[in-house]
Amino acid sequence: MVSAGGQTPRFAYTIAVSESIGVELILAGAIFYMKDDLVTIINEILAKMKAQPDCEVFEVDGQGSFTLREVHSSWAQELLLGALDYYQKRDIRVLQIVPDKAHWTIDVPDMSAPWSAAEEPVWQWLREPWKYPGPRKFDGYNESLSPSREPNH
Repeated sequence: MVSAGGQTPRFAYTIAVSESIGVELILAGAIFYMKDDLVTIINEILAKMKAQPDCEVFEVDGQGSFTLREVHSSWAQELLLGALDYYQKRDIRVLQIVPDKAHWTIDVPDMSAPWSAAEEPVWQWLREPWKYPGPRKFDGYNESLSPSREPNH
C-alpha cells in the first residue's frame, strides 16, 4: 500500500508478506523517491529477503542502500491499518526500510522508538489537530502492494 495525501508524509507498506518472510515492511517519508521508486525498492528488498534471509544491507540499483530496523507497535497501529485489518490483529511484526545517509530526508522517522510528536514533528499530524488556515488534506493516492496483485503503474 502506498499512501499519500494530507498533511503527513507519504509512506508505503506491505500487506500479507508476513506469510512468506515473517514480517511486514514499511518505508516512511523518504520524499527523495518518486512513487514508482518506492514500489521498486520494496519489491527488490522483498526478493532479496527471500533469497538471502540473513542479509543486513540491501543495495537497490539506482536507489542506494537500505537497512531494516524493528518498528515500535505505536507506529504500526497508526500507519499499517490495512495490514492490521488483513491479519485481524492489533500487533504485527514490522521492519522499517531505512535509506542510506545520501538518500535520507527529514521526513524519515525513527520508528524503532514509540511514536512522539516531539521527536518526529514532521509526523505530528497523525494525532494532532490541524491548526493552520487552508486545507488539511488534498487528494493523494493509494496503491496496493500485496503479493497477490501486481502494483498499478
